[in-house]
Amino acid sequence: LAIQLTEKTVSEIPVEKPERAIFIDLRDRLLSLRCYYRTLRNVGAWVAGVHGYLEAKNDGEKSSRLKLVRDMAADELDNARDLLKLWRSTKVNFIPIHQYGETWHEYGENMGELIEKKIALMEKHRNDLPYIDPDYMWRMPKEYKHFEEKYLRK
Repeated sequence: LAIQLTEKTVSEIPVEKPERAIFIDLRDRLLSLRCYYRTLRNVGAWVAGVHGYLEAKNDGEKSSRLKLVRDMAADELDNARDLLKLWRSTKVNFIPIHQYGETWHEYGENMGELIEKKIALMEKHRNDLPYIDPDYMWRMPKEYKHFEEKYLRK
């Protein structure tokens, strides 16, 4: 409702009026916030769906969890497309962007490219069966064998 109200207000304010920019800023920040909250919701759905699928005791439960994962993937694809559209169309700085590029904690000017990659990966894998690699934390390049000996005490 807040997004609809700001959109309506933007449409009612003449382009030359400075207060129009305030409502455009508010609208675009609300749009970005909605994308953020949808992603948070979808992360929760992914955890419940994938872990539930892997732990399911019968076909009915497995099917129900798989549907949850598929629905989440479809929603997150739509959400990523909405975010990319906003990224490409707004002049509002709705997310901190690091001037020197992407870091572990901040996005760079390549955020649009990252969203495009996310969309491509999700489209490619949206119908994969849920799976979590149990060794993803410990998979090291072959040249790091000493790592296993020292830290895993095999």
